[in-house]
Amino acid sequence: MAPQKYAEAEAELQSAWELNATFDVAYDLGNTKCQRKKHKEAAQYLSHALRHWPLMKAAAKLKTTAEERLAESRAQVGALVVTAGAPGAEVLVDGKAVEKAPLEGEVFVDAGERRVEARLKGYAPASQTVKVARGGTAEVTLAPMKREAQEAAPVAKAAEGGSASVGPAAAAGCRGKAVAPAERASRWRAWRGR
Repeated sequence: MAPQKYAEAEAELQSAWELNATFDVAYDLGNTKCQRKKHKEAAQYLSHALRHWPLMKAAAKLKTTAEERLAESRAQVGALVVTAGAPGAEVLVDGKAVEKAPLEGEVFVDAGERRVEARLKGYAPASQTVKVARGGTAEVTLAPMKREAQEAAPVAKAAEGGSASVGPAAAAGCRGKAVAPAERASRWRAWRGR
């Protein structure tokens, strides 16, 4: 097939995918992207197709081709296995939204350093930067904390007499001058005792 025909097929298949995200459309789209050397996208679609492959004899022959093309594309890119502790959190790679947690499969990325984030309303964002090699896999675990839990952690730690990472206002105390962690804890205990 001529390069122009692959470009036209890709556009048509992309429209079909948006209407009906089925294994066969993913298979055709993945094959087309592989032919166009768009390996990251090819791997994503072929992986989806294989995860949803039906148990039909008619489709069995094509499954081998899908596996071969996935292996070919996967060798050109990196893969991330992302676990985000908050279901429904939006997962982003290098600032671009990928999908919501829990993720169904691997996320295929260009090799190199990648920044992975999880964001969910009411939670502090969690992020991790990882290096992934071409043909390699990196595991990423993100645990967004509820905002109330995140804000309570420094106060609880200070109350126990430990040091805490707090914002400038809390570190300065009531009058705006810097206060040592031990003194903050002492003030906290005195205030709680009232």
